[in-house]
Amino acid sequence: MTKSTLRGARLLYLLAIIKLLILIDFMMLMPLGPALMRDLGVKPREFGPLVSAYTVASAFTGLLGSRLLDRYPRRPLVAALLTVFAGATIATGLGHEVWALFLGRVIAGGAAGLLWSLVMTVLMDAYPPRERGRALGVVMGAYSAAAVVGVPLGLVLASWGSWRVPFLSVGALALALCVVAGRTLPHSSPTRDGSVAVGALHPRLMRGWGLTFMVVFTGFLLIPYLGTFLSDNLGFSPRQLALVYGVGGAVSFFSARLIGHVVDRWDARWVLTCLIVASAIPHVLFARQTSSALVLVVPLFVAFMVFTSGRVIPTLELITRDVPPQVRGRFLSINTSVGDLASGLAAFLAARHLAVDANGALVGLDRLGIVAACAGGVTLVVLHGVLRPAAAPRGEEVRQAT
Repeated sequence: MTKSTLRGARLLYLLAIIKLLILIDFMMLMPLGPALMRDLGVKPREFGPLVSAYTVASAFTGLLGSRLLDRYPRRPLVAALLTVFAGATIATGLGHEVWALFLGRVIAGGAAGLLWSLVMTVLMDAYPPRERGRALGVVMGAYSAAAVVGVPLGLVLASWGSWRVPFLSVGALALALCVVAGRTLPHSSPTRDGSVAVGALHPRLMRGWGLTFMVVFTGFLLIPYLGTFLSDNLGFSPRQLALVYGVGGAVSFFSARLIGHVVDRWDARWVLTCLIVASAIPHVLFARQTSSALVLVVPLFVAFMVFTSGRVIPTLELITRDVPPQVRGRFLSINTSVGDLASGLAAFLAARHLAVDANGALVGLDRLGIVAACAGGVTLVVLHGVLRPAAAPRGEEVRQAT
């Protein structure tokens, strides 16, 4: 392995670890609810805002910080945001009041949103279009890894001490990553030309945000309620839930890398088309599942995770291929906010159409599966109708967007 290849591998896995850390930080709060309610007197109505504060702050800072990401070198900006993220996470672990936990989650989520945008910007800068699919497959595998280790890790770390241990551990790891990032991230020059930065709002590029919105929205109509459906409707025990999520996460971790390779070899537009059509099958069938037999549930759940999470890889390749390097940070920052908005809106609308029957089972998820499949059809219209293939905006076009 040459030095350049080794350096590229280090960069790629650093970006993947940063993304994994962000996801784990978000996911591990959810299983700690009982401990927080017991130790700090957190009420059930207060726990929901503690969870949602992370993504809301991420979306908000993505919009506010979009003008800053291309104006400063990537390396010190990543280090600064990792430091803020680490400090806020450690502060969460040291908090003794609900307001302190809420503030820590807001600051951590805000830093995490900008960090994710920077991770994708560095990746796009470092890899040419013919190699981005593979690189995206590695980094996006962090989603699957987080599904496997996020919730169990929070519980395991909490069992070693208290609910504070998971946050203190993640914060300490983030501080260590600051040192690694300083040695691994490549140098970059900031963009000083404000007229170029506004080019991220070129109409051709803005259409990509519509595709991101639909891809995320379709998945999050169902994703937040899969665990509840397995538990309350199919009667799965916590151990069975861990098995189902573990198998699904492990398979989709490897399938993400495979999809990345396919995107590099084939047209990402048609790869995404195939994944959207294929994902409609588990979207409809999973919510209609009545058997609790693992031999039936696990394959359907794996198909759901592989096809649904895999759509993100060709989507990112498609929407960023025309983005000039000078505005990638701003473009991806806004794109992150759009994804956060789509996930929050989908979960909110889905909740308004779900109910619980006398036995505690979810009612209405089968209808949401059909809605998700129909939303996939709308996504295809956006992909092939609105986001038509076109030449990348030239420098003069980008400047005229101002």
